[in-house]
Amino acid sequence: MLITVISCVQRTGDRAVTIPQLEAHGRVFVSLSPCSPAGPAGNAAASKVALLEARRYSEGGVLFCEDDIDISPSFGWFLQQAQERGVVTWFYTHDSPNSLRSRFGGEVSRAIMNGDPVPAGLYAAPFPLTGSQCVYIPPDVLALLPLDELKDGPCDFFLNSRLVRLGVQGYVALPHPVQHRHSRVARVPDGGVMKRSLSYGLWGGVA
Repeated sequence: MLITVISCVQRTGDRAVTIPQLEAHGRVFVSLSPCSPAGPAGNAAASKVALLEARRYSEGGVLFCEDDIDISPSFGWFLQQAQERGVVTWFYTHDSPNSLRSRFGGEVSRAIMNGDPVPAGLYAAPFPLTGSQCVYIPPDVLALLPLDELKDGPCDFFLNSRLVRLGVQGYVALPHPVQHRHSRVARVPDGGVMKRSLSYGLWGGVA
């Protein structure tokens, strides 16, 4: 498996924090965008370079990451589950009460919103799944992605639409073993919109 990280040239500080955490789990390939300015097209270009490199290094698929994440001690366990099952897995999504209810139903969403322990596992979830901060794509799915179509929009939009087209089920690791630092270096302010995991750290034993 190859670990890829997309990043803006300017975000050296973010990469210095994130990459050492990921290197404990495999070889890391960094795809840089000039981000002048940052935007969907630059995200798409950097993502395409990363995924093409992963396709050339296709054994084990790819762990596609952005540059401003932290990983929990449970991350290795979740990654092993995704690899063994061979399923596309989001290790982080932008959580909100509405999205939690629509993805996981009342019992799980209530536990997360209350800060209660969540049984750990990979949960099948409907698209769209927000964010591409940390997504595992197995080799068979990676080979099918039409990367020539990754042009104008960010990678998370691309993954959602093309996986639906391919009939691939998406899974989400709960509780999220990845947290988003939501760095705005080289990016415009976004009005304080929360893009954080509500379930990070709510380990409740293996489901």
